Amino acid sequence: MASREGAIARATRFFDGDPGAPGSGFKALLAALVAIPSTAQEAGREADLHRYLDGAIRPWVERLGFRATLHPNPLPGFGPILTAERIEDPARPTVLLYGHGDTVRGLDDQWRAGLTPWTLTGEGDRWYGRGTADNKGQHALNLAALEAVLAERGTGKLGCNVKLVLEMAEERGSRGLREFVAAHAKELAADGIPVAVTCRVLKLARQPYYRWLKEAVTTADRVAAARANALFDAHCEDPEFGYRFLADEAEHAG
Repeated sequence: MASREGAIARATRFFDGDPGAPGSGFKALLAALVAIPSTAQEAGREADLHRYLDGAIRPWVERLGFRATLHPNPLPGFGPILTAERIEDPARPTVLLYGHGDTVRGLDDQWRAGLTPWTLTGEGDRWYGRGTADNKGQHALNLAALEAVLAERGTGKLGCNVKLVLEMAEERGSRGLREFVAAHAKELAADGIPVAVTCRVLKLARQPYYRWLKEAVTTADRVAAARANALFDAHCEDPEFGYRFLADEAEHAG
């Protein structure tokens, strides 16, 4: 019978690896991820940023039953973003996972003898390599845990829905992520934090939130944006006139 303890035992065995099967276990998995020099802070690594998502993560999550999509960054010159979702039942809770596959500079010549940034090296109970903790190790552990739960259940079901966002520009200030999330808010919606709790913390009423969820950009918002654009255009045409002239013009135009 499937159990929480059984899933933890599976995850533990995978983490430790099989002594009789070299190259197995979590260390081997993480080593393959670290080997991709996906630094976002060095020019010429754009292909590696894509390879990390499209070549390493995407096949893995698709094997777990996710539907994955690779998106260009909304801001030119910054790394792509991968989203994936595994929907079992829209009525069930949805958990949103976040991570990033980019790293800081490799700085190959600054590592001491025996260590290099793109090779996972173990010394005692420590593992060295770019991304081992920040952040390849973290999201790899999350996905490996999901894999252990699926294997333990044996039904192909997690009992919840899961959505995943992996970006490749976190080490450059997550440029483009805010714009991406704003454009995909509904697709990324999850139940990790109840609406009631979120609204209470932000001191917002729930009704306006649900109105926004139904119509993120209202007619009033569009009208206000059109008026603001008109005022801005008028100012650009006659910059010597100040706000009083613009207010008069707006009132005259209705």
